[in-house]
Amino acid sequence: DQLDIESNVIQASAGKCSFCVKLSTAEPLMENKEDTGPYGLIHNQIEAKLDSSYDAKYCTLRPNIYMNMLEPAHGGPLLGLMIPKPSQNEEEDTSRSSPSSKTNLIIPHPYANKKISYITCDDVAYCAKHILLSSKNNLQSHYRQRYELTGAEAFTISSLEESLSNLVEEDATVSECTVKDAMTNAGLPDVVQESFGPHLACIAEYDTVTDTLETLTGKRATLVKDWIKDNADSFYDSSSTKRRFKNLEKNH
Repeated sequence: DQLDIESNVIQASAGKCSFCVKLSTAEPLMENKEDTGPYGLIHNQIEAKLDSSYDAKYCTLRPNIYMNMLEPAHGGPLLGLMIPKPSQNEEEDTSRSSPSSKTNLIIPHPYANKKISYITCDDVAYCAKHILLSSKNNLQSHYRQRYELTGAEAFTISSLEESLSNLVEEDATVSECTVKDAMTNAGLPDVVQESFGPHLACIAEYDTVTDTLETLTGKRATLVKDWIKDNADSFYDSSSTKRRFKNLEKNH
């Protein structure tokens, strides 16, 4: 469906739009399209259609995996940092905030020890907006360009243990699980695992960092520790857990 839908959009807009910014997918998936499942192949086909329809008046953004996928609402049980809700007794027990009462929270993740340069959706949107609002002369410099967008640093999920511990007021430990176990635990059927597994494995082995966002826009990519602080509430889906952010709020 994605190939048909985007192809239809290209066909309908060609000759009517003066310039197009195409949001593609991560560079390693595009460059290893034969080995990483259908996703890279689809985006390669779409980029080829764009090239033949827009007479060079386009550019493509190839963002690495989104940092937002660490949020349970977006990454779900597969890539999200699934922080368990406290029980009712835990919510009522204010003594748990003392250091001596801390418990050990285990957070499994397939990328626990994989260095990856995540980028936020907002940073990618900022880049697209910057290009689209360029003057006509500056816009020409983007014709048929391909921009690989990554975060400002490559990091492992396990390196976030201190930030996560401050977030939930518990000693958080990120434990590594295999991609297959993560997919199985997330409830993905075998046929999906077969096509999506190579995709996830490819991303896990890609730690390239680019400064493309800053070069194009002057804005440095968002750091993960800042992003976690700014999006603390998104790691829970229950208002009853707000009490667990008091340490974080004190620091701001």
